[in-house]
Formats: sequence, C-alpha cells, structure tokens
Amino acid sequence: MRVLFMMILMLVMAISGDAMPLQTKNTKKTSPGWLPLWSTNNNIDVPTRFLRDVDEANVGKIESGRSNDQERVGFPSVSQAIDKLAYKALLKMNTEPENIFNKLRFAEANVNLNNNPAFIQWLQYVLKYRAKNDNFGFSNDYLFDILRNAKPEAELVTLFQSLRQVPGMKDLADTMQKYMILSSASSHRLMNDVWLKSRETPKEVFNILGLRNVELENNPLFIQWLRYTQLYRSNTAFSDLQALTFLKEEQTLLGARLGVILQSMKGIPDINHLAQSMQTHLFRIWINDAHIKPQGFGYLLAIPYHDWRYILNLPKFDHKYATLEAYTLQYAADRGGEHALNEVRGLFANNHREAALVAAMKV
Repeated sequence: MRVLFMMILMLVMAISGDAMPLQTKNTKKTSPGWLPLWSTNNNIDVPTRFLRDVDEANVGKIESGRSNDQERVGFPSVSQAIDKLAYKALLKMNTEPENIFNKLRFAEANVNLNNNPAFIQWLQYVLKYRAKNDNFGFSNDYLFDILRNAKPEAELVTLFQSLRQVPGMKDLADTMQKYMILSSASSHRLMNDVWLKSRETPKEVFNILGLRNVELENNPLFIQWLRYTQLYRSNTAFSDLQALTFLKEEQTLLGARLGVILQSMKGIPDINHLAQSMQTHLFRIWINDAHIKPQGFGYLLAIPYHDWRYILNLPKFDHKYATLEAYTLQYAADRGGEHALNEVRGLFANNHREAALVAAMKV
C-alpha cells in the first residue's frame, strides 16, 4: 500500500507539472534511412525517485513472469487503470521510452516480450510519445536496435509477427520485420518459417515488405519475397504463373523492365529456377499474345531512348542485354523449334548479335 500511495502521489505531481525541455543524447534516435524514420531534439530522464519505486516494486513480478502466467509485468499497481495513469504521467513529462524500457527490465533473459501486455503498453506509449512530439522522436531504427540488443533473433521474429495481430500495431510490426530482414541475413529463413506457419500468402508478404510501386531491381526485400514465394508454392497450390500474374498486377508500370529484373534474379542460386520460370512465362505472353518480335522487344527495353541498338553493344553480363538475348532465344525456340534455337544460339556465341535477332525474326 505504501508503494501504491507513493505511486499515486508521484502521478499527481507529474500530471500537474509542465513538460521540461529535452536534449538529444543519441544521434541514432534521429538517423535518416530509406524506411520512414522520426527525429527528436528532446529527451528527459524519469525522476529518479519515481523510477526507483517502479523498479523495486516490479522486479519480482518481471522475474516471475515466465513461471507464473497469472503475474502481470508492468508498473506496480492493483489494476491496469493505474498502469495507464503511470504512462499518462510519464507522457506528461515527455519521458523517453528507452528509460521506461530499461527500468521495467524488459531485456532480462527470463522476460518474454511475446504476448506480454506490459510490453504492448510500452509500445503504445512509444506511439503516443511520437504523436506528442509531432512524430519527431524515438525513430524506428532506434527502437529496432533496442529490441535487437535485448532479445535473441528467433524471439524477435516471433514477436514481430504476433504484433501484427495487436490492434494499432500492424504497421509498426511490418516495419520491424523489414528492419530484421535488412539487418540480418540469418533472420531470412526464420522470417520465412514464421510467415509460412502463420499461413501468410505471397500477396500479404508483398504488402508486409512494402514492395508496391518501389524499385525491385537489387532490392533485398524483393529477393526475400521471391524466396518466400518459392517456399510457399512448395507447400501450397501456388504456381509460378500465379506469382508472375500477381507481380504484374502490383507493378503495372514495369513493362519490359520486369524481364530485366527477373534476369538479374537468375544469378541468385536458390531462386534461379523460380526467376527463370517466371521470365519464361512473361516472354511467352509477349511472344504469343502480344506478338512482339525481338526487335520490338528491344524498343521496349530501350525506353525512354529511341535507338534500341545500343543494347547490342552492352557487355554480355549487362542485365538489359542478357534479357534481350534470352527473349530472342525464347522467341526462336517457340516459333522455330530446336533447329532455329540452335542457329540463333550459335550466332550469339560467335558475337553476331544483330544477325541472331534477324535470324530469329525470320522463323
């Protein structure tokens, strides 16, 4: 009761006081990045006495959290209403979320953050803290660093996926999943496994990774999507053609560049087969439905330039040239059979590139 009385007393004092000016202590909290981040020029320490009361009263509950599911982990209180008052007071003082995270000892090895109501409350506080500071404060990359330093990778992968089911946390959870993939190669398989276990479709994973209307070439998130699609189709009825159709619908402005992107993916061993299959389906749509000859495809590849022949002078390893060669070979095979394919392939092998296109278009 004494602790509760002191808590309420401190809450009243905090709520009635004015927020103090803050100062940045760590530039990474405001560091820029290609994902949406926030910045702050404010920081304040929680009053020592207040956090000491919180700390001492809460340690026992946190440490017993894994052995007794009925115990609550959070501020010392008799109800969630008191927790809300505590966070309201801390927000009034513009207290940095990291200070609360540390004092509640969420980083302790025996504290599981997954499905932890106290941790959810803390994340809700993070969002309110940002809103109070006009979305300038406690950036997503700083939040991710705190969590990555606190918990093992496998635990975080599960945590971020489960957060998608918490009201108001889906966008934050998706952002954390993107950070995990971009920061750790060892998390890729873990992330795919948890998505598959959650029965996420390639369409949903595409949305999680934020791939709509973004550059796909050399994009590690797109590579992750292809890897997941390959895993998903081995467990569910989902064809390469379905994957291609979905991709075309989501990236309607790609045109011939989609062939180039898939060409670049063919150089990655574990997704080579999927990329090759999707590219073949794509080429056959253009060959059989759109009736586009290799020269016409060259024009499409050259956009916005008018003279497509410069592509023929590009190095053999250039993705744009390699795509034109692959399309020409596919055209020869589909229209002229094995004999035409061997003829065109031989011309390319002897570096007679334009002659190879002419031969293919004669079949």
